[in-house]
Amino acid sequence: AVHTDMMKSFTQEDIDMLEEEIPLGRLASPEEIADVIWFLASKQSSYMTGQVLSVNGGWYC
Repeated sequence: AVHTDMMKSFTQEDIDMLEEEIPLGRLASPEEIADVIWFLASKQSSYMTGQVLSVNGGWYC
């Protein structure tokens, strides 16, 4: 769950309930998702192959 305009259809109560389910206790920011993509596109990830990264704050549905 990422704090974007798509979340505007959720009530604050819905968001609060969602955040309670996420171990980090909050929604991700778009910048946090972008940071992961930036890393994967950089030379720093050049030795990574065939991985599935779950950028989810510890939340597994």
